[in-house]
Amino acid sequence: MSIFVVSLQREKVSYIDIFREIFLNFYTLIIVIITIKGVKMEDDSLLVNFLGDYPVVRVLDFLVENNIFDYSKKDICRFANVSWNTLEIFWGNLVESGIVEYTRKVGKARMFKLDTSNPVAQKMLELDKTLMKQSIESLDKTDKKLKAIA
Repeated sequence: MSIFVVSLQREKVSYIDIFREIFLNFYTLIIVIITIKGVKMEDDSLLVNFLGDYPVVRVLDFLVENNIFDYSKKDICRFANVSWNTLEIFWGNLVESGIVEYTRKVGKARMFKLDTSNPVAQKMLELDKTLMKQSIESLDKTDKKLKAIA
């Protein structure tokens, strides 16, 4: 916080400078907390960590996290980090089971999204929310322990 205080003591302070200082201090704080906890930062989401790093799980995780928008299969492959051939192995099952629904056609691309009215998709959304709540509670407990140590 010392950088932020020093910035405010200057004569002319822009909002951009204030935001930059706050962001830098917040980023430093996050790095310190992660170092203290000994947590390895990963790109995997909570759902992938819970169910395992499998292509179908990565695709479902992407669709759960982005259930508002529709995507082409090419975009789903790219954002879920799954090859086209791998996606084609299980894509038919996802569509047939109703977890994924066709929404529209844009040019030659067919667009798909998670069918939130499907009971299985609803359970996946619920599981994702539950995992998020548990993660936040775990971070709160860790934060309280860190405050007690300091």
